[in-house]
Amino acid sequence: MLSLLLYKTADGARVLWNDVVQLGGAILVVVGAILPVVNPPGDAPLFLRLTAGCDDATRSLLARRIATPSVSPSGSATRA
Repeated sequence: MLSLLLYKTADGARVLWNDVVQLGGAILVVVGAILPVVNPPGDAPLFLRLTAGCDDATRSLLARRIATPSVSPSGSATRA
């Protein structure tokens, strides 16, 4: 069975091709799953529209408070 998964190159090297294909597929799935969740460029127009009446200092404070839980290792959103 293992010999069916091995791919022999022209120089005789043996590569476990199935693992390489699975790794590539897994990377694509992970990126595809995370991209809609963490999409700052796509969310920027929405944030600017929702904070249209705010001054720059308030907008900056809100942006920091929103972004901190998403990039912090703990992911805690309980910060005041």
